[in-house]
Amino acid sequence: MNLSAFLAISSGIMQLGAHIPILMGIFKGRTKPSSTATGIWTFVSFALLASSYSTGVRTNLPFLIAGCLSTTTVFLLSLKYGYRRWSIIDPLCIILGAVSLIAWALTRQASYAVYLLTLLDWIAILPVIYKSWYDPKTENKLGWSINLIATILLVLSIRDWRLVTVVVAFTQIAHSIIINTLIRLPTHHNKPIGTI
Repeated sequence: MNLSAFLAISSGIMQLGAHIPILMGIFKGRTKPSSTATGIWTFVSFALLASSYSTGVRTNLPFLIAGCLSTTTVFLLSLKYGYRRWSIIDPLCIILGAVSLIAWALTRQASYAVYLLTLLDWIAILPVIYKSWYDPKTENKLGWSINLIATILLVLSIRDWRLVTVVVAFTQIAHSIIINTLIRLPTHHNKPIGTI
């Protein structure tokens, strides 16, 4: 096993590990995941896994497999324990998800699906950014810290520097940096959580 493969597998293991404190926080009532974001991320994780595999990208696969397992679990729990508010972003995400799969089917270019799904991933993070700013206590600091380590390992595992490879890894690390920063800021607005 080469270093890249080791780092890729380690990123997947860390991604799964990041969800242990999140799951514990959900059951203790401290962590309240966004149903919107986790539902979209579940869809994006499975679609990115399929499209990344189709493009021949292997570096992201352990991280994406872990993402499929963990986001599905968190999404199902969020239906009972999380935020379930819909906003204007939700229909846009559904439309973009459908467009990405149609583009893949029509063009037979999985890379197009990866790019559209990455855009969708950026849209899906918006409810979490909003929630992390206004209600940071509902996010799990330990889980997001472990996620940051997982995304760093994911970026370090890259050997194939094609756009279709790096766009997924750098999106994941950017998301993790943003949320980790927001939930650790000393002051936040006191606006109540609602729709965006």
